[in-house]
Amino acid sequence: MTTDTVERSSSECKQLPGLFEPVINMKRCEGKGDCERVCPESVFEVRRMQMTCLGSWDRRRFVFSNQRL
Repeated sequence: MTTDTVERSSSECKQLPGLFEPVINMKRCEGKGDCERVCPESVFEVRRMQMTCLGSWDRRRFVFSNQRL
């Protein structure tokens, strides 16, 4: 997506703020920041997750499943 496309899509948005909400599938996210680069509204921030951000159930699931965050 070019800069022109991003600027044009931002100015042509006819929806009210908050009508659409981004949904991130953590199992499919590759952490490359593609969504951060193409989003015209700077909604995303790609960073390494901290264990303190997870609830107790998610921390247990992470520890016992050997998932990488």
